[in-house]
Amino acid sequence: MSTSSKQSHPADFRRRAVKPVKGARKPVTGEMSSLRAKNLLLKGQNALLEKAAANFRNVFDNVHQFTGLLSPEGMLLEINRSTLKFAGVDSQQVIGRPAWDMPWWGKSDDARKLVKRAVADAIAGHRVRVELDVVGSGGQIRTIDTFCKAICDDAGRPTLVIVEGRDVTNFKNAERELRETHDFLQAIIDNLPVGVFVKDAAA
Repeated sequence: MSTSSKQSHPADFRRRAVKPVKGARKPVTGEMSSLRAKNLLLKGQNALLEKAAANFRNVFDNVHQFTGLLSPEGMLLEINRSTLKFAGVDSQQVIGRPAWDMPWWGKSDDARKLVKRAVADAIAGHRVRVELDVVGSGGQIRTIDTFCKAICDDAGRPTLVIVEGRDVTNFKNAERELRETHDFLQAIIDNLPVGVFVKDAAA
């Protein structure tokens, strides 16, 4: 065999190796552009979702009301900064614990039982409203007008319980003072030695 014949085989093999396969699909420039556009769209949507989540967290934390989210089993999933600040605790100390097993109930077993029943009623589909006394970090006691309501999925199954509490301590104190003043004045009137009646000025 001649030298020229030996040298021709490798070159011929290389030509066959790089020969395009029939029916092979070449990348289309338009499809690549479409994929890039979809990726950019997804990135934009993710950025919007992250921003929305950050905005929700910011609003949630800065609401002055006592606000929390519970699992259907009554475990605390989320709680806002106002509640943590009042109680003087970190989120790590309370997240994952039952709602009725929180430091702000103090030593009141009645409050714990009331909370447990309120969560159960909310899971059962009722909108619950109860007044609860909570104990702050300095021992201060505040009266909280509390609402519990379950959030359900499309099948009607409860997935979360929203708990909202409004501080009504000042209102309750004013109400009590007004009642005490009324009772005091009524006692004076009842013990006067002369008859007293109230007449409508327009009559």
